[in-house]
Amino acid sequence: MAEEQARQKRSFARGALAVLAGVVIAFCAWSMSEYVQGRDPLRWLPGRVAPAARELTDSVDEAARDAVDEGALTPEGDNGGEAEAAATEAPSLSADDVRAALAALTWDDDDVSVPADDDVNVVLTSKGIWVEHRAAEDAPAQLERAAARLAALAAWAQGTEFDVPAVTWIEEDALGAVRMAARLRPDKAPRTGDMAQVLEACTRYAISGDAYATLARDGRPAQRHGKRPVLPDGSKVPVRLEQTPVPEAAPTNTDAGASSEQYLVSEDAAGTTAPAQPAQMTVRVTVDASAAGAGSQTVSVALAPGSTAYDALAATGVAIGTRGFGGGAWVTSISGIAEDASHGWTYTVDGTMPSAMSDRVEVHDGSSVVWSYVSTM
Repeated sequence: MAEEQARQKRSFARGALAVLAGVVIAFCAWSMSEYVQGRDPLRWLPGRVAPAARELTDSVDEAARDAVDEGALTPEGDNGGEAEAAATEAPSLSADDVRAALAALTWDDDDVSVPADDDVNVVLTSKGIWVEHRAAEDAPAQLERAAARLAALAAWAQGTEFDVPAVTWIEEDALGAVRMAARLRPDKAPRTGDMAQVLEACTRYAISGDAYATLARDGRPAQRHGKRPVLPDGSKVPVRLEQTPVPEAAPTNTDAGASSEQYLVSEDAAGTTAPAQPAQMTVRVTVDASAAGAGSQTVSVALAPGSTAYDALAATGVAIGTRGFGGGAWVTSISGIAEDASHGWTYTVDGTMPSAMSDRVEVHDGSSVVWSYVSTM
């Protein structure tokens, strides 16, 4: 009898252990499933804070900082555990605030405000302010004004209650090709000076090769400093540092003795810039890239007598790509918009499509040159 009871106890103990082992195995499997799904299997314990809850709390401030445009920047000190409340209750810097500042910028007592009808885009993130400005004007004047506007806007940002880490200014030509991009910390912004002095204060900047070539050699800044400025998504601003090759000038049809002296600027073999010839005529140049989704822009350029349709295009300051073709220069791209298997660039002078390359066709005072990106199919 005693032996039978002992046997039953051993059998019961083994059964209990088997049940307990099953429970432990099931709990482990369930716990693993909870962890995989990002939940805390011990969240039911008193005082336990689930990892997911901690991650959510930690991400509130990050989400507020990463907001774009409206409400992206709040006053200094509004972060940490009060980030969620700050994002919804604290005043924030908006794109409209920046646009209002752009409309009232001054630099060295000069008005450098951005007109309301200018093509300008403003983006705000936790990393600062980005301003993208497009204009149709001579590169030297455009770059000088862009530098002044950058410094003036950075100084304005420094005077607000908002913590603005940096201001990035992206200046483009009429077709959207970047001529200069620069990043300036508001606390380092100068309060006076020319373009070289402003760029010297920037943490990074880059000037396109074509725009840089138009700057006077005396006193001009280095073409770039530091890493290339980036866009709000972290990608680099597309600044083309190389200068677009320009085909050699061909003799014109009017004077057998025509030479490079007809052109505004020429260089000898030593690279010395010859005296600029006075511009004596005005030509209207239209670049229509509507087929590529880039729109159409028209500018007036000043040229010397004997200039060609190609010279007129180059005088706008846009980036141009060419290749030799039939003794002339075939334009393959304008402002980064290149020909492909089904599209290409054509041009007309005073409404007529010439039968020669653009660097072989002379234009005159009052001429209208239209470049169009068209389908070749």
